[in-house]
Amino acid sequence: MAFSLSGLMGGISERRRVPRLRGRGNAYLRVDGRDVPLRDWSRIGFKSDPFEGLARGQVASLTIHIKDIQDPDGPLAIKVRARILRSDAQGMAGLWQAASPAEKAQLDRYAGRKITKARWRA
Repeated sequence: MAFSLSGLMGGISERRRVPRLRGRGNAYLRVDGRDVPLRDWSRIGFKSDPFEGLARGQVASLTIHIKDIQDPDGPLAIKVRARILRSDAQGMAGLWQAASPAEKAQLDRYAGRKITKARWRA
């Protein structure tokens, strides 16, 4: 069963209701074998440094990696798909589009533990 964010894709105001988390420690997206630093992320999407290999509207397969050596929750590494909302010199932004129910639950649990800690909030 695929995870869909269609209900949350109504516009910027919808996405902004979901708390964002800083890309702390070693936080990046692995895209086509390259590591792209995460600026912030949430249960529904991300913002990263620029990456020229993806265009707006494209659906990409990538892996989220979040490793903070001071984090008692340990590292996160999940393969997901994302719809790219923006990709330009200012950065790349996207929405997680599909993941297995187990991967969605893992991302939700990880984000849920982080949002209660001020040092993680963007």
